[in-house]
This record gives sequence, C-alpha cells and structure tokens, in this order.
Amino acid sequence: MKQWSEKRTICVWVGVAVLIVLVLLLAYFRPWYINLSGNPWHQRYTSYYGYFHDLGFPGIPTAYANVLAAHGEPIRIEKDVDEIGGMPYFIAYYDTIVVECVAKTVYENGETIILYDTPIEEYSVVAVKILPSGTDYRFGRAKIGIGSPRKWVEWFYQHNIHTDLSGTLLAEYEEYYDADGLFVAFHYDDNDRVDEIEICPESNGTSRMKRHSTECTE
Repeated sequence: MKQWSEKRTICVWVGVAVLIVLVLLLAYFRPWYINLSGNPWHQRYTSYYGYFHDLGFPGIPTAYANVLAAHGEPIRIEKDVDEIGGMPYFIAYYDTIVVECVAKTVYENGETIILYDTPIEEYSVVAVKILPSGTDYRFGRAKIGIGSPRKWVEWFYQHNIHTDLSGTLLAEYEEYYDADGLFVAFHYDDNDRVDEIEICPESNGTSRMKRHSTECTE
C-alpha cells in the first residue's frame, strides 16, 4: 500500500511538472492572440523592434548611413528615378539583404519638395528584402526567417491582416500587416519554405526592388 502511495505521489508531481512546462511553452509561443481593442489592424506577431534587431539598424525609414554602419559597402548600387513623381532612388545589394532607398523630402507651403542633391548616406531606407542567403536573420517568438515552413508562418500570422497582392509586382508573395506599422511579405520555394522576406512601412505591392534584379554578383 505504501509503495502504491509513493508511485501515485511521483505520478502527480510528474504531471504537475509536465503541465508547468506546457504552460510556459504556450506563454512563450502564444499560438493565439487576444486583441482587446477589437481592431484587426492591432494584431501583432512581434514588435517593430523585433523585425530589425538582427539587421543591425533601428528600423525603417532610417538613414542609409545606418545600413552602411551595420553592413558596410554594398556589392553594387542601382540608381533610377520614378517615372511618376520623379523620386530619385537606389537599390543597394548585399550578400544577405537588399535595401531600397529614396531621396530626402521637405514639406513647405503645403508642397512636398524632393531634395535631388541628397548625399547617398542621407537617403532614406524605405524597404528591406532578406535574401535566401540571409539564414541568420530571425524574428519574433517563433524565430521565423529564411527556411521557415509556410504552415509555421500562416499559424503565427493567422490573426493578422492578410493583404491582397494579386495584380501587383509581388503577386506571388503572401503579405501581412504587423507591428502597428509594417507590411511583411513572404515568398516560398517549391518546398513551401520561406526563401525571401520583404519588409516595408507601406504595402510591398509597389516594390521598386521587384523591378530590379536580385542577383548579388559583381
């Protein structure tokens, strides 16, 4: 009888330990999201800072000087001007990322004025793309990044706004609104694993990077 009582006590403590571990795992990964505001635009997989911690610069928009400080000189730069609006921009290619940068603007007398003489280091980074080689880049509690399975991404973004990119330059991407101000677009390979990620404060459907090659060779 005593032996049975001891076994039962051990089973109880093992059960309690397993329950605690499960609660801690659920608290960390949070596969659900309770949005007290009821506003779907406030759904969040991770924070704004969470997307840029591994990139080494504070966020976007940010001065290109911050990218230079974190990643050094790019492999190459492609410059161009928007056909509509005349905004000068450039695409900077690195081994693991590509960044899209535009000239500075000022707002005077109700008009937005483009500063065409903006030094390159003062251009504003407005979008960043993580390339297939950027496997070290991870974000959020699920450490999503290059190589993550589609089902994993869809599970953790299931409550986020899912924007429609059909008919745009990024029609083959799946885009979500997150972190109260970012659009995050995922592209998947033939095995349904993430092979590109594009992050922008505006919907990525108008991405200038898509108009340029993403090859990072000299």
